[in-house]
Amino acid sequence: ADEDSKLSRGQRVSHPYFPCPAARWWASDLRAAAQYPNIYCKLSGLVTEATWNGWTPADLRPYIETALEAFGPRRCMFGSDWPVCKLAGSYEQVYDALLEVVGDLSQDEQQWILGNTATEFYQLKFEAPPLS
Repeated sequence: ADEDSKLSRGQRVSHPYFPCPAARWWASDLRAAAQYPNIYCKLSGLVTEATWNGWTPADLRPYIETALEAFGPRRCMFGSDWPVCKLAGSYEQVYDALLEVVGDLSQDEQQWILGNTATEFYQLKFEAPPLS
């Protein structure tokens, strides 16, 4: 993380590798990266790191929750990993799984994860539609 944060004065996005949740080294590495305010976390590629034909939202929960604890909703952004995600599920399954995991967060926090963070990070000129 230290080396990556010095590569550019601009912002960076981290697409973390998520191994077995029992291997806790990844969580400390993710928290270390989060100490740099110019590094953001994209929640993407999770289903293809899980058991392709048998993953559930519960399998993704420890990774998403750890990323959110480390970076917060304003520095985490949803990514479907489409079309690669199709190896393990549809776009809708990936999106619905994320919604299930973040469903207890406030609507504002969900809005940041689902669009506002990416809009701000990539300096896009539109707002994410409100959640229904």
